[in-house]
Amino acid sequence: MKYEEVKLFADLAGEKTIAASRQGKQIVIEIKSFLSRSPMRDFETALGQYLIYKALLTIEHPKQIYI
Repeated sequence: MKYEEVKLFADLAGEKTIAASRQGKQIVIEIKSFLSRSPMRDFETALGQYLIYKALLTIEHPKQIYI
């Protein structure tokens, strides 16, 4: 995903991402695992990623995003 001069990439290495199309719209679902020694830290990281993506997608596509 690109916003102005910032590029963000989904972490596809350790997680599972599902992508599909429906009525010409892209659908992406990312499944997170909390398997490290600190599940709370994993949650904080996932929440931070979610909030950043939500904010940028809301700016770029304000009427097309459902989170």
